[in-house]
Amino acid sequence: MKLKRPPKSQWEQAGIVTILVVICVVIALLEPRFLSRSNLLNVLRLSAILALATYGQAVVIIGGGIDLSIGSIAAMVSVLSAMMTSTLGIIPGFVIGVLVGAALGGINGVLISQFRVPAFIATFGMLVYAEGIANYISKGAPIEFMPEGFGFLGSGYIGPIPVPIIIAVMMFILVHLLLNRTKLGRCLFAIGGNDRATWLSGVDVGKYRISSYVSSGVLTGLAALVLTSRINSGQANIAPSLPFDTIAAVAIGGISLYGGEGKLIQAVLGATIISVINNALNLINVSTYVQMMVMGGVILIAVSFDNLRRSGSKKSLLVRAGEISGLEPPK
Repeated sequence: MKLKRPPKSQWEQAGIVTILVVICVVIALLEPRFLSRSNLLNVLRLSAILALATYGQAVVIIGGGIDLSIGSIAAMVSVLSAMMTSTLGIIPGFVIGVLVGAALGGINGVLISQFRVPAFIATFGMLVYAEGIANYISKGAPIEFMPEGFGFLGSGYIGPIPVPIIIAVMMFILVHLLLNRTKLGRCLFAIGGNDRATWLSGVDVGKYRISSYVSSGVLTGLAALVLTSRINSGQANIAPSLPFDTIAAVAIGGISLYGGEGKLIQAVLGATIISVINNALNLINVSTYVQMMVMGGVILIAVSFDNLRRSGSKKSLLVRAGEISGLEPPK
């Protein structure tokens, strides 16, 4: 009887898990504090927050796009939700925060699909625009003195399990079902694989592209709410490196940066690796500049491996990102 070989994606996921285990073992040998209960819980919380934003980035990238505005959307959500919570209450403030994320993501989607602005340019413009608004509204200062119960979302527990982990698991299930059990998910994979062929088959590419950016905005908004709750204040500089961390997590996890393929569990594994590396660098007191160098190197290596894996394609990531500007009808 001939044994059936596991799919290639399963081998890739097994390799990523092996890399994660090796990294954890090496860090534990270098810094025993890494295995302390408090530190492991901290890593899990940070992984959960990064995973939420990475889900959104993964949805966009699978659909053939890219989102550089995630950090600024998080800043806007953090500042506005903190302000609204102080005046309207916790639940209305959180709802407004998620709606703000959805609206900003929708603007990205409309610019890209309807006005045919390249995704790289549209989301970079949103990055600068939203960051400027967040700093203007907050006057560059943290919004503090939150009402009682505000910190539960980021620091609370349900039984022995931290709330951010529960939220990340719940959203994983929802986004996984969206990508694999709905028409939206099937269309995003098709668009990421070949947007022109998908358009020619009668699919409204623009509508689904907008939906992917709205989804990214909602998930980024939720991540920002959890992080804002954790630090118990709204801040315009809450997550400046978030877009690059999410892109790195997607790439390290093995989701193709060219679009059209990937699994959400790969985004989770990538986010966990990024969080573990950041935690380890902080434990051994590595300077912020060295951390930036390490993260930049990780992104370059991950992108290079993705290019090698798809060596049959002649397009670079930058060219691909620049071409994502909505589908043009055939001449």
